[in-house]
Amino acid sequence: MKKRRNTLFTGLAVFGLLLGSGALVSAVNANEAAPVQAADYLNNSVDLTGNEDEGALTTLSLDANWDLTGDKGTANFAPTFYATGLRVYSVRQTGLGNILKIMPSAANVDKVLTKVSFTAISSGYAAAAIKVRVGNSATDLVEVPNQAFVGLDYTYTNPDGFRYFELTNAHMGGDSNLQLRFSQLAFDYRDDDTTYDPVASFDVNFAETQLVIGESYSFAPTILPTTANQMFQVESSSPAVEVSGETINVVGAAENVEITLTTVGLNAEGLPLTAVVTFNAVQATTTVAEALTLTPGTGIVYLVENAKVGGTYDPNTDREITLVDSLDPTKEILIFSYGFNPKNSYRYIPGGTISFKAPLGSYSEVNQFINPIEVISYTDKVEEFAASILTGDVDGQCIDRFDGYKAQVLEFTADELAKLQNGTDTNITNARARYLAWAAHLGQDPYTAGVTPVNQQVSNTNNQTLVLVLIISVVGATLLGSYLIVIKRRKQN
Repeated sequence: MKKRRNTLFTGLAVFGLLLGSGALVSAVNANEAAPVQAADYLNNSVDLTGNEDEGALTTLSLDANWDLTGDKGTANFAPTFYATGLRVYSVRQTGLGNILKIMPSAANVDKVLTKVSFTAISSGYAAAAIKVRVGNSATDLVEVPNQAFVGLDYTYTNPDGFRYFELTNAHMGGDSNLQLRFSQLAFDYRDDDTTYDPVASFDVNFAETQLVIGESYSFAPTILPTTANQMFQVESSSPAVEVSGETINVVGAAENVEITLTTVGLNAEGLPLTAVVTFNAVQATTTVAEALTLTPGTGIVYLVENAKVGGTYDPNTDREITLVDSLDPTKEILIFSYGFNPKNSYRYIPGGTISFKAPLGSYSEVNQFINPIEVISYTDKVEEFAASILTGDVDGQCIDRFDGYKAQVLEFTADELAKLQNGTDTNITNARARYLAWAAHLGQDPYTAGVTPVNQQVSNTNNQTLVLVLIISVVGATLLGSYLIVIKRRKQN
């Protein structure tokens, strides 16, 4: 009986071992056969507040795979960071305002977004109409209808995945400017698990020979078949041309810039296809008269050299100066930018000349230069006067130099004279102090031709009287001496 029990136990043990081994093999085989699931990258967020630099948004890296870019659209100003959040402006008349775009970074070739969310800082800054477009390349974005904020939040979700997301402030009308102000951006994404056919051909569709500074170009190559992976990478040979996803931005001048495009998908031999395009990056130039006729809002940065400053001098303004066409003074255009005072002084008055670089915008359907990229130079008579009079430091120099500087001052216009008398920047205040000190030392009225100060007139009168008294005294003493000599001689005789 005991032997039978042992035999039964042994049999059960062997059966269990075999059953367990079979289950283990089945599990291993099942794991080998199961498809690899795409990884999810969830609950990513970026804080858009606390930026004290108050800079315009160009490109912000959200993480290693995604970038956020800003475009001003037809608004006067680009999306701008402030301490309270990212401001996204609308237009006051017609047209679309600022555009925010989320796009893959240069390193991202296999990730797709599944959700994007924006949070406004308050309900008042979530009231503007918005336009949303999504797609898998920069050139095939499709509008998503009926999109709007719910309370403080806007969320777009698409589990199929998308690589580009674009949100535009679409408010238009009257003088109101409804801003969107965002405190946070959140997003989810995952690995792209789509199955593609091999790439058969790659045509870049690029025929440009020249692009100008400030201009952007989004590539839209044809990749066949349409069932192949449509993604591609872009690389630039020059720092004058920056790459942002599938778009290039010209930021400097350069010759023979090479842009290399490479397919992410592989051909039947397992290799990517590559194409190289070449062009020149140049600086666009314009004049006051021509700028009034150009198309605004293109992003092109124009170089304007030696433009004549017109208008009136206002020591309190810091947002605009007026340029006047040198041949036709009736043609005027503004340089407009909040806080526009690049030399930290109110220098811009009629008669001066300025050289600068700026894009063109418009206000009330009139062109104006906005947000200057660079103020190259500015000169006017008062600036030149200040630079000249402050040069040199020799004892007694006022005697030789004052008359020439007074002649210049007497030729100043009322605006130029006001700048000399009221200017607050260092050059002007130092020049004014030296000029007035010289005038006082020489007893001259600094601002009036041929007029001597009253106290100097009194002094001169007193001096003349003193001289006359001395002369009379000398003459009297001489006559008295002569008379006494004559009397003495007569007594002797």
